[in-house]
Amino acid sequence: MTQGTPLLLVIVHLLWVINCAGRITLVCFAASSVVEQDDRLHTLAQITKEALDKKSNCSEMKQFLQRLTYCKVKFEVCGMVTVDKTLLSSAVIIVISYLVIVLQYNYS
Repeated sequence: MTQGTPLLLVIVHLLWVINCAGRITLVCFAASSVVEQDDRLHTLAQITKEALDKKSNCSEMKQFLQRLTYCKVKFEVCGMVTVDKTLLSSAVIIVISYLVIVLQYNYS
């Protein structure tokens, strides 16, 4: 084993961790963005529903808006973990812990 091998292993592990962290970051921000847009849509649907209640008898539109109001969007993994920005902070903590363990193992 040469002197450069542990350094190469650290670089490979670091690149792997950066790749995984980037993917998790993209998924978390995309899921959070969709949930935020859904919240805005609920507000708009509520305003539209109130306006229709005052002026119109369009029952189909009212039913659609009612369904839209009561269906909330959220992303879960097997019902155990909600995918949002809090998952990102948990993932960062796990990645840092992994890096510390790898660095301690390689330099001991």
